[in-house]
Amino acid sequence: MDVTPPKPAARLLIVDDDADIREMLRDTLSPEFDVELAADAESGLLAAGRIRPDLILVDLQMPGMDGFGFCLELRSRLELSHIADTLVMVMTGSPDSERLSFESGADDYVGKPFRPGELRARITARLRARYRRRPAAGDTQVLRSGNLELDLDRSIASLDGKQIPLSQLEFKLLGYFMRSGGRVVSRSEVLEDNWPGVSVTHRTVDTHVSKIRKAISGSREQIQSIYGAGYCWRALD
Repeated sequence: MDVTPPKPAARLLIVDDDADIREMLRDTLSPEFDVELAADAESGLLAAGRIRPDLILVDLQMPGMDGFGFCLELRSRLELSHIADTLVMVMTGSPDSERLSFESGADDYVGKPFRPGELRARITARLRARYRRRPAAGDTQVLRSGNLELDLDRSIASLDGKQIPLSQLEFKLLGYFMRSGGRVVSRSEVLEDNWPGVSVTHRTVDTHVSKIRKAISGSREQIQSIYGAGYCWRALD
């Protein structure tokens, strides 16, 4: 009889200074997910490098290094810790924090207070979206433009054959522009296509584009600004 081994549970890291909230979240998300806890940002960064979680759920309001600082520091360590494919979801009770969360490098947010079922569903949807384009065994999905290559299977970006660090959101945006075929896309269009239903500003687009440009600075093709119109993916002059 052919017995298929069970699929391992996705690994989550919860970073929150409130012990009661950490335990509540572990009870809410286990055993559907493999959950590890961290009581502050520093221990969370160490745990992220050690366990390579699929998704990190981090509180914004923490003493010392807060959630914004955690996101920025995590993204600065991507190349060293090999966790570029880790999703980051922040927990926030302030609508104003949503924009700053994305600008800090978060992939998603969940507003407080939240219901346990909604949180599980949001995490599941995020993880499913991450893997739904994974090809069949033996197949490869690669997007190429000039000397830049995106491995869609493994969410890895390479420039001249050398891997470059990008967050999941930055990887998604880079692929979005590379697929645009040289068409000029407005900031509003970029927001509608990549942040549907989320209240963020044009500055969020500009911030992420700036980070992507820096990461792929040696690329022969680049995201270029078109004055008064938006952005366009085209070869450098």
